[in-house]
Amino acid sequence: MADDALPFGKDRQPEYPETFARGQLSRKDRARLCLKQAGKCAGCAMKPRYGWEYDHIIELWEGGTNDFANWQAFGSRRDCKCHAVKTAKAARRRAKMLRLRGETGQRARRERRGGSMIKSASKIQSRGFQKTLRKRMNGTVERVEQ
Repeated sequence: MADDALPFGKDRQPEYPETFARGQLSRKDRARLCLKQAGKCAGCAMKPRYGWEYDHIIELWEGGTNDFANWQAFGSRRDCKCHAVKTAKAARRRAKMLRLRGETGQRARRERRGGSMIKSASKIQSRGFQKTLRKRMNGTVERVEQ
């Protein structure tokens, strides 16, 4: 994912806007929204046959509001996958933001437990080969004297 798609710069800690409680659209607002979009899905511009799903244009955790201008209508999941794709992209952005903030991930879990810091990966130690035996090309094994 491109870092410029995040609501903050790559080189600094994210700022967290005040979030609003998730709101609901009234029946009248849902009808207005569908008319505003000319009865077409916000993602693919096709006319849905099975109904609508409503979502915020700018997610609440990204600083969006419950204003009517911040809502969009998608076709139901039986019609198209636009809403699922948008939600998946937002989930990836949010997970990255939480990782950068230090709320999720392995490092955060270890710090919450009060455990040690994450160590760098060490080389795998093998038990090695037995030095007293040697296999010849013809398949026979002979003892090596040292």
